[in-house]
Amino acid sequence: MAAYRCLLEGGYDPADVVFGGDSAGGHLTLATLLALRDQEMPLPAAAVCLSPWADLTGAPRRVNRLLDPMIPAGRVDWLARRWTAGLDPQDPLLSPVLGDYTGLPPLMIVTGSTEVLRDEGRRVAERARGAGVPVMYEEWPRMPHVFAILADVVPEAREVYPHIARFLAATQDLLPGRAASKRGRAPAALELPDLAVADLSGPDLSGSGLLLPDLAVPGLAETVPSPEDVAAPARRKPSARSGSAAA
Repeated sequence: MAAYRCLLEGGYDPADVVFGGDSAGGHLTLATLLALRDQEMPLPAAAVCLSPWADLTGAPRRVNRLLDPMIPAGRVDWLARRWTAGLDPQDPLLSPVLGDYTGLPPLMIVTGSTEVLRDEGRRVAERARGAGVPVMYEEWPRMPHVFAILADVVPEAREVYPHIARFLAATQDLLPGRAASKRGRAPAALELPDLAVADLSGPDLSGSGLLLPDLAVPGLAETVPSPEDVAAPARRKPSARSGSAAA
C-alpha cells in the first residue's frame, strides 16, 4: 500500500497502474485491493493473480496433494500456521478467499488443473464474480503451481502471456475516457463467449459460471492448447529461441 501511495503522490494515474503477483504475491495483490477499497482510495485499472494463495484458515488441502510437483500441500499448511500465529485467519486480509470483492477492478486469475492451490483461485473467481467484478478465470490442464515461470521449457507457460496481455487490453476499454480510437483499435467484444480451455468442464465446475467470464477477449482461443495437444503432449515441439533451455 505504501508503494501504491508513492505512485499516486508522484502523479501517476490509477488507470495506468496494474497489480499482479503469483502465489503469495497473488495473496498480496488481493489483500491490497481489499484494503485500498476499504480505505476508499482510488483503485488500479486491473489485477492479475497467478496461482494465488488465498486461504490461510487452516482448512486441510486435499485437492492435488500428490499431483503438484512445485509445492507440497504440507509445506503450504505449515507456512499458513506460522504466518497467521496470533492473528485471526478468518480476516479477509489474511484469507482473501473470504473477502467481499464489491467495487474491485477487473481480475484475471490463472491456475493449473493439477496444482495444490487450484481451488483457492476458483473460489476467489466465484466470490469476485458474485460481487459484480468482471473476472477472467483460466485453468490450464495438467499445469502445476505458477507454471508461467517455466516459459523457457513449457509451451503452455509461454502461451499464457498473450492471454494476460489481451486481458489487460480489454480492461483498458472499460476505463472512462479511454476510447479505443485513441489506440487505433476496436473495443474488445466483451459479450463474446470465452476461450475454451481444454479440460475446464469437469463436474466440479459445472454451473459455476466460470466458463463464461465477463472479459472474453477475441482471438484468445487461437493460442489455447487443443484437446489433441493436451492428450499427446509429446508431439508438441516448443519453439526454440536463443538463450532458452528449449534451444
